[in-house]
Amino acid sequence: MIFVEVNDFTKLNIQDDIVLGQGNSWRVAGSVIKSRFLFGSGPNTFHYDLSLHRPLSFNNHFFWNLSFIKASSQWVQFISTAGLLNFLVILIIIYHFLSKGLKKLFQQSVDFDWLINAVILIVFVSLFLAGFIYSYNIVLSYLFWLFLGLGTIRWLISGQTKVSLQKDQKKNLLFSVGFGIWSVVAVVVLVFSIRFYLADHYAVKAQQAVNNLDEIQTVQRYFKKATTLNPLAPENYFNLSESYLIEVGLKIQRGENDIDDLIRLAAYNANKAVELENESVRSLLRKAVIYRDFHQLVEDTEDVVFSNFDQAKLKSPNDPFVHYESAISYLVYAEALFDQENQSGTILDYLSKAETDLQKAIGLIDGFVEARYLLVQVYDWRGQLVAEAEREILKSKIVNQLETILLHDPQNTEILQLLNQIKEEASEASSDAE
Repeated sequence: MIFVEVNDFTKLNIQDDIVLGQGNSWRVAGSVIKSRFLFGSGPNTFHYDLSLHRPLSFNNHFFWNLSFIKASSQWVQFISTAGLLNFLVILIIIYHFLSKGLKKLFQQSVDFDWLINAVILIVFVSLFLAGFIYSYNIVLSYLFWLFLGLGTIRWLISGQTKVSLQKDQKKNLLFSVGFGIWSVVAVVVLVFSIRFYLADHYAVKAQQAVNNLDEIQTVQRYFKKATTLNPLAPENYFNLSESYLIEVGLKIQRGENDIDDLIRLAAYNANKAVELENESVRSLLRKAVIYRDFHQLVEDTEDVVFSNFDQAKLKSPNDPFVHYESAISYLVYAEALFDQENQSGTILDYLSKAETDLQKAIGLIDGFVEARYLLVQVYDWRGQLVAEAEREILKSKIVNQLETILLHDPQNTEILQLLNQIKEEASEASSDAE
């Protein structure tokens, strides 16, 4: 029943899991094994592996712009993160477990004890084989090790049916110590579970305060409580960083200048979030976008934004979304310079870098319509700063991109109207010249 779809038996509208395909999971694992054959990339690092070894075929997938933290199956992920040597150790343990269990079943007569052993063996085999198809969640992982432990104990202590703790002081001591440790662990888990629940509660209250347009200090108070109760959740630090920058904007609107402390707090919380995620691609993008969105409020954000995008592109060179967001950043900073004098050289440099990123994104996924439309904007802005001869070349590039967009999105009437308008203007210009 563990693997049965719940939606088949309930009226609840529960969203199905979106998982990485088996083929792409094995490709990522294969790339990791080539460089780290024995020990893999490390625990809980599959999302880093996917970013670094992202297969080009993944860009043709419908969910190409999503970030996956797990492989399609447990054992593919284990091979990638723990290596072939540790997987071999697991297989040896499982082999001995199954051989002992099967031997015990064949030697026993069919009674209640035999049925218990059979159930343990059947459930464990089912969980093990399911690991080649599914990626374990917490429940499945717990059940796998639970049944492995239960079976091992039953295989090892066969024939020992009674244990007297009163007569055996060593066993009594071991039991007391073990029970004490288990009690402490249970209390710690309970305390942290309550803390994490309350942290989620305050994070939800903060989002509700944002939706209700409450004072920014109220939002900050809730996010501070969330980060205090659960200091391991990077999302709350990102949200707290954004709230400080919003307060900076509000103070500037009121003509107040005491914003330095808020800017430092925003930077601290954004850096803390990136640190908690070990500089993952997602965290680097989030930090870059936060600073990009508030570039008009905070001075000298270019270095922070572009350094984070450069790191993200190194960690995930085959992710078109990273290049697309980087191109948007170049356009944002280019647009901010249009009203300033003697900035045409810097603007053209930003536009050139944006074009490079967009061409890379389009090369990774040909049907990336948004990137092509942004490329049209790059050519249009460059046309305002260059000589007439180059302007004509840029117009032909714009037409080429718009026609390609229509091939991927033939129902886009806005693009069709724009394309017809450009062709009509070119035709009128040609007639005037004659």
